[in-house]
Amino acid sequence: MYDASILTWIEFLGRLKTTGMSIQEMLRYAQLRSQGEATEAERAELLAKHRDQVRTRVAELQACLLVLDTKIANYATAQSRTEKCKTQSNTKRSRKAA
Repeated sequence: MYDASILTWIEFLGRLKTTGMSIQEMLRYAQLRSQGEATEAERAELLAKHRDQVRTRVAELQACLLVLDTKIANYATAQSRTEKCKTQSNTKRSRKAA
């Protein structure tokens, strides 16, 4: 049977993986963790370095998201103009027919 600390550890490793930490870095972190308090500074440094990489990646993704949002908005504007032109064209045709 597993205790809560094991489940917390597994969840933490999953988060490291999700944020892009390599298996090699996770193994290094686990090795340091197993050595106890004496390695806290090195573990903190490893996590701080990874955090900086995650922040950089988040910023890159935010810039990509902005590009996508802009492109989608441009398509919506173009579609709206096309529909408006069609409506105006149909209204003119209706008036000529009457």
